[in-house]
Amino acid sequence: MRAALYARTATVNQEEVNPAMALQLDALRAYAARRGMTIIAEFTDAGYSGLRRDRPALDRMRALAECRSLDVLLTCGPERLARDWELLVRLREELKRWGVETIFLEDGAASGSALPRRGRTESFR
Repeated sequence: MRAALYARTATVNQEEVNPAMALQLDALRAYAARRGMTIIAEFTDAGYSGLRRDRPALDRMRALAECRSLDVLLTCGPERLARDWELLVRLREELKRWGVETIFLEDGAASGSALPRRGRTESFR
């Protein structure tokens, strides 16, 4: 199974290695390894809000998915992909249309599962 990893932090760390990003990627790599997935790409957006759709790595991941070059997208939680509920729904529907399963490590929700429960606001906190 061809997997892509997506990690995002809203802040930019001045260090060469962003600790929050490294933790996300380590968890995603370990999950993929335990399940025998082949990681074909890692996408990281540091310093980008999850409320924005225009993120460089997210755009590259979507382009790869649209070409049907991956089977699964792994990310730590729904808020890493999008903090806006409607944006999250649109992204997951788009990926599903391209044959890509979305797996959130923190809650185990896959694209065939119900979306994480919606809170009182339009954004995840």
